Amino acid sequence: MDLAWSAKDLEFRDEVRAFLDAKLTPELRRAGRLMTSVYADHEASMAWQAILHERGWAAPAWPVEYGGCDWTLTQHYIFNRESTLADAPSLSPMGIKMVAHAIVAFGTPEQKDYFLPRILTGEVFFCQGYSEPEAGSDLAALSTATTWCAPAARSGQPMPEKRIGSLPWFAPPDRPRSSTASPSCSSIWRPRVSRSGRW
Repeated sequence: MDLAWSAKDLEFRDEVRAFLDAKLTPELRRAGRLMTSVYADHEASMAWQAILHERGWAAPAWPVEYGGCDWTLTQHYIFNRESTLADAPSLSPMGIKMVAHAIVAFGTPEQKDYFLPRILTGEVFFCQGYSEPEAGSDLAALSTATTWCAPAARSGQPMPEKRIGSLPWFAPPDRPRSSTASPSCSSIWRPRVSRSGRW
């Protein structure tokens, strides 16, 4: 097995290094070095996302037709490795790495047209929070329950009568919801808290 980089890989690595050297300011590098989790300083992360978006590299794992890169797995590895070595701040993973992939796979054309370009630019930003009755952010105190729903369509596909752990799509307040964007029942996930610690 030959583990050496190909000439094309080395050329790509040099391109990435040159880009990082030219675009990463001392402030952005400092934000990358100070990271204590997957999140960098918000302002630094958004500034870096704008720079990457201008280059076409903000969401390299997305399909090309939505703004991703036609990279090999090796090129993805090289980009991530060189970014880490250069102390680049990470981008918030919620929109680009999580929500966007669900929208690409299951969203309506209208949802894709609205959300994906705005996720790339940072105009739409997603976060995830846990705050449930009698549990707060203590996930160990949560459990899920099943709610029975009448059949409904979601993104053009029939929805099974029984769904567990699924939430409806949300639209901005100024945009109407698609008739296929949310299920026909009002709640399909709810926490059940056990005070005894037993499930």
